[in-house]
Amino acid sequence: MIKKIAILLLFLTSICTAHKKSIAIVNSTMAIDFVQNPDINYLANAKLLFNQNKLEQALESFLKISNTSENSEIKGECFYYISQILLKSKRLKKALEYTDKTINIASKTADTTKIIDNYIVAAKIHFKIYSQDSISFSKHLDSLSYYAHKGLYLIKQYPYLKAESSLYHSLSIYHYYHRNKTRSENYVLKSLDIEKLRKDTIAQILILNTLAGNKLGENNYAAANKFYQQAYTLLSKAKDYPKKTKHKQMLYTNLAWTKYNLKDYKAYDYLAKANSINDSLRDLEFDGIISEVEAKHNVDIIKQNSEKRRIKEVQFREKMQLWGGLLILGTLGLAISFWIYRKNSKLNEENIQLQFNQSKLLKEKELEKLKSDTQIKILNATLDGKESERKQIAETLHDSVSALLSAANLHLQASKSQYKGEVPIEINKTQDIIDEASSKIRNLSHELISSVLLKFGLSFAIQDFCEKYSNSQIEIISNIKNIGRYDQNFEIKINNIIEEFINNILKHSKASQASVSILAFQKSLFISIKDDGIGFNPKKKQKSDGIGINQIEARIKMMQGEFLLDSKVNEGTKIEITVPIIYKT
Repeated sequence: MIKKIAILLLFLTSICTAHKKSIAIVNSTMAIDFVQNPDINYLANAKLLFNQNKLEQALESFLKISNTSENSEIKGECFYYISQILLKSKRLKKALEYTDKTINIASKTADTTKIIDNYIVAAKIHFKIYSQDSISFSKHLDSLSYYAHKGLYLIKQYPYLKAESSLYHSLSIYHYYHRNKTRSENYVLKSLDIEKLRKDTIAQILILNTLAGNKLGENNYAAANKFYQQAYTLLSKAKDYPKKTKHKQMLYTNLAWTKYNLKDYKAYDYLAKANSINDSLRDLEFDGIISEVEAKHNVDIIKQNSEKRRIKEVQFREKMQLWGGLLILGTLGLAISFWIYRKNSKLNEENIQLQFNQSKLLKEKELEKLKSDTQIKILNATLDGKESERKQIAETLHDSVSALLSAANLHLQASKSQYKGEVPIEINKTQDIIDEASSKIRNLSHELISSVLLKFGLSFAIQDFCEKYSNSQIEIISNIKNIGRYDQNFEIKINNIIEEFINNILKHSKASQASVSILAFQKSLFISIKDDGIGFNPKKKQKSDGIGINQIEARIKMMQGEFLLDSKVNEGTKIEITVPIIYKT
């Protein structure tokens, strides 16, 4: 059969026009290869399954071919597609294993293009693994840099512009996460220059969007606006392509946010355009669903018409069977009724007892819940009272006592100026005592409640104590986005919660690195606190010098928030908190 197919292909290629001769030669060569090496045919079928997104069947085919084939190039192809399927399935470490196998085979066959392509894939996978947990998997960011540099070294000998652009983009990511903003931007601009040379408009749009995003992260809204405008200009001139509408919606949204921060009220125009595109995309999706339902409905009508004829033929037989069945059931029913009556009497007694037990259990659960809710309310009232009291004492110390001591010091200074001779030593000692008292009161005021928090808000307060607590043994990184000024009591509560967790890290975790990330989005505050310390078993009760994890959880619950704690022994700790924002009234 395979030989007949080969002969047919050769015949067809012989009658092609002159400008298609090269295609005919390739097809005839492939036909001969199919005869000589059936693995090529199997590989083609596996690729077809992959392109049809039948990933499970494709994976099975590629694994089978790679295990049986003795051709190293075919094995390399199989390993490449296996890594792509695993990457789509988010099995990143397994995907990396097959990418390394593909690189080894490509190195043996000296296929430079495949080596470079797989360096790009490896860099991509290492970054995805790093993104899952930037602390535990920091080594993968270095691996990204390793593969990017190896790829660029090969490109110097074998020019490959598309791959060069991708590798520069990988290096920009590496330096961005290492906080070398200048080098990161230089690599992105190199990638942009290459895409301009290749005249790849879509790639230029996406790179400009990345540049603008980096500038947003630095709060450089003017530079971000410049790059977004360049991307928008390119998109306006570009021909239609599948994702053009989605990219346009993305740029409108980003431009709206940038211009809002620049106090440019065209932001609302861009936001309206973005929302309009988003609505139209939803309408298209809904129209597709309606069309599918209509088509299905039409098919159902045809089926129903054919079923009606068959049903009429069966109905008479069913009626006869029904009457016969009813007579039999009636006879059996009379016999069973008496037995059911006796059985029901017994079941009724059991049901009454069961309902009584269930009612009793439900009341006990309600009482337990009421008790738990009451304890939470008492705890939060206690903590609120403490915070209010600390705030009042701090303000009294700072605004009243400190002011009185300063006034007393000024009076003593004025008294000293009236002495023509030597000033009595008692006055100098009194001034020293007043200075020391002022310093202690100021420190006590700051310990009771952060003056930075009261004056400048939550964002600066978190950055301040992250820097204050960082030392040679532990680095605490803060990553704060879109945080404004909120209700003062709300800011105090959030600050105290985060500070309590940081104190626990300092006292118990033995970590070398920790991070505090805060993001305000859609009227909610998202907080993430991580460390790379020794971790603990959350099921076991932990000793704490502060208010304790259970009490903090109760506090967050009272704020209508959500709390998630993930920790394992020797694997660090991750805490995630989500609370609705209380804005200034």
